[in-house]
Amino acid sequence: MTMFATAPAVITRRPIEARPVLTDRARTAPDAKTLMHWGFAVDNDGITAHEEAALVVANAATRQGLKPILIDILADRREPSVARQRAFGRLALALSR
Repeated sequence: MTMFATAPAVITRRPIEARPVLTDRARTAPDAKTLMHWGFAVDNDGITAHEEAALVVANAATRQGLKPILIDILADRREPSVARQRAFGRLALALSR
């Protein structure tokens, strides 16, 4: 009988990036009209073209206590853009209510 030893699974985490410095605009909560405008812009141009809007939405969602996983996906620039766009839309919708 032969026995094989296996190494234990190692969970690796990505290093935490420093969050960008907030501008005055990023500290204020956007209204529903602005969120709708940004949503269309993100849909047309992609999330990378609207990083400041993403930061504003992520910070407003954090202050409102919305879903942390969506906030983390939106704030992490290494996540796939389609995932970040979906997180942006879901958070923007929740903030506009």
